[in-house]
Amino acid sequence: MRALPLAILGLCLGLGCSPAPSQSAWVRANGGLAGQTHLAKAQAAFALLGAEKQSIHVSVINSDTAGAYAWPGGDVFVTRGLVDLLDEQELAAALAHEMGHLIADHTANPPSSLHGVSTGNAAEISADAIGMKLLQKQGINRDVMISMLRKVRGCNPTCRNAIQERIDIVSR
Repeated sequence: MRALPLAILGLCLGLGCSPAPSQSAWVRANGGLAGQTHLAKAQAAFALLGAEKQSIHVSVINSDTAGAYAWPGGDVFVTRGLVDLLDEQELAAALAHEMGHLIADHTANPPSSLHGVSTGNAAEISADAIGMKLLQKQGINRDVMISMLRKVRGCNPTCRNAIQERIDIVSR
């Protein structure tokens, strides 16, 4: 199986990314893994996508920030803060967005959470579109993606314009 590129929820335009840390070092540096309660909610949201048989592994980072990340090989991480912020369907939308990056084969330097990727908003807009198709395939209303983006937009003032651009596009 070929390695999948890193992709992130990328809720802002690029603030530049540093060289790639190892995934395990990155997880440790960002709080380690969260407990079973948060993991169970993330896995339930992932199951809404009908994706449980795919070679994607979902984990939760023990961080208060609202972020999501996809790594080479299909590991997807969401933060405890994102799990707490979103309802189950909105969390499924965030995971669908991450799967959109993996499906589209977007590449970026390792994670920058709410700071986006250095390549700009185009990859994020594309991942939103693919994510919405994944949601619709499972009978989940496209408005869930909009609701998720609105909630995340409120978490970081520096990202509001980039997220609003995505909301405007998704709302069309």
